[in-house]
Order: sequence, then C-alpha cells, then structure tokens
Amino acid sequence: MGTFTARFAAFLALAAALALTLILGPAATGATAAASAAAIVTGTTTAAVPAGVVRTGEVRTYLVHTGTTPTDVVVVDRAGVLDLATLLPAVRRIEFYQPTKVAVYTYNGTASDNLNEEVLRYARAEHPDWISPDGQKWADGLFIFALDPVGRHVGT
Repeated sequence: MGTFTARFAAFLALAAALALTLILGPAATGATAAASAAAIVTGTTTAAVPAGVVRTGEVRTYLVHTGTTPTDVVVVDRAGVLDLATLLPAVRRIEFYQPTKVAVYTYNGTASDNLNEEVLRYARAEHPDWISPDGQKWADGLFIFALDPVGRHVGT
C-alpha cells in the first residue's frame, strides 16, 4: 500500500475520532468513541467490518492495518474543544506502517487564516522537533492533525 493511502486512512480515522470528541463530549467512553469512529470511517456498523479494517468506498475495497501504534501523542488544544479522555485512547489505537509521532493542534482563528502557516509558526516557536533539521519541511515520522473550529479549517 502506498504511503499516501496509508496516511489518508490514518487521517480518516483521526478525523473521525476528533469529530466524535467534539460531538459526543466527555459523556462518551473511549470504547464508544472508537466504535463510533470505526462506523464513521467505514460507513457501516462496526459489527460488519472486522477490527483493523477500513472500508474505502462502494467498491468494497478493504485496507488492513498491520502497522504500529503511535510512538508518541502530543495534543495542543489551544481552542479548548477536545475531550482528551475520548481522543487519546482513539488516537493510540490508530496503526501506522512505520513509527510515527502524532501531533494534534487546535486553535481559534478566522476564516481568512492560513492554517498551514499558523501550524508552522507554532511549531517553530514551541516544537522545533516537529521540523526537519534543515528547517525546510516537517520532521520525518510526524503526523500532524490541525483543527481551527472557529475559522473552519482542518488539515494534516
């Protein structure tokens, strides 16, 4: 499986977990969020799809995750919208094909903001380890999920 496909599958799972954190809030348990996230990602009930399998559309192609869980999870919730009790267990269950550090970053911006520039500014100031040694790209083995709920931006 190509790197893009693997990262996109991980993005969908993480997006579902984040969406559920915002929707279900602290009343949801990790198991509820994980099951609901799997249902959102697969487009069906979790009982119909074995654990670790993500359905990728009506063609019924399946991607089987056989990788490793994140090596580290960093959550910077400047927007104050995430429920860590729901989010962290769901993120820790995502499997990557190589050792990967996951960073989740939220902030309250505006519709005219450039999300990538905001994340880059924050990384340079607070997390230089997120940037490659030459300063020209993101560090290897890093998966960043950024969310601006006010400006309505999301990206990886």
